[in-house]
Amino acid sequence: MIRFKPAFCLLILGLIFTPVVADEDIFKIGVEALDNKDYYFAVACFNDVLQQDSKNVRAYNLRGLAYQGRRNWESAIKDFSEVIRVDPKFPDPYMNRGNVYVEKKDFKKAIEDYTRAINLDSKNALAYINRGNAYKQLKDKKAFEDFATAIRLTPHDPRPYLDRAKAYVDDKDYERAIQDFDAVTRFDAKNPKPFLGRGEVYAQKMHYEKAIGEYSEAIRLDPRNPQGYLKRSEIYRKKGDLNKSFEDSMKSWELFPESLPIFQDYSPIGDFPYYDDPPPSR
Repeated sequence: MIRFKPAFCLLILGLIFTPVVADEDIFKIGVEALDNKDYYFAVACFNDVLQQDSKNVRAYNLRGLAYQGRRNWESAIKDFSEVIRVDPKFPDPYMNRGNVYVEKKDFKKAIEDYTRAINLDSKNALAYINRGNAYKQLKDKKAFEDFATAIRLTPHDPRPYLDRAKAYVDDKDYERAIQDFDAVTRFDAKNPKPFLGRGEVYAQKMHYEKAIGEYSEAIRLDPRNPQGYLKRSEIYRKKGDLNKSFEDSMKSWELFPESLPIFQDYSPIGDFPYYDDPPPSR
């Protein structure tokens, strides 16, 4: 028995009971599908919208996001580029195309697009955050300038503090990293990410008890996240407590099977990012 998604049934019913489904109705269904991460159906809806109105730049932009969700990078870039061609003063497609270039690890092109978005909207804090992260991937110190600008624009937003803290960790500037992780906890006390970050700092400084405390707090805040268990397991192993290391590594494996332990030394493999992907622009 074939089962249809509710949004698809709505579209079929509209086709049956009206001569032509209104363009705006299909558009709304496509937006709902995109919000529900039903990317294939979203693409179908926006295809229909664009057949009726080939100059609908918002439909191109949203279809690009749907293609991005499907990891169809080239189609996403093509759609965002079409929006830019029709309306070059619209910053969102530059942001979205930049995000796709980041997925493709083409950080130089991503920086070019984020810069264009900034030139169109100099108060776009997210553009500075995204460009800062692209610079960080290239080990370019301009990352710190962008994170500082984002903090100036949105001083109570934890995201630029968190990303700058990670850049400081990579730069081995641990004191500044801890200061930024502390700022994140002030603005978002239930976020486990700064605890994971501080744990990493203390682990690198071989302050193992402090690292365990930070990872334990991250686990308390988000017990379904395998990274806290994985990182704490590594510290227990370095301290020689193989039983606790094994327990934590098995818990991380239970939550995320790709972190399968190497049983001879109870050392798990794998890692998990503790930074969110940049949100799309609409």
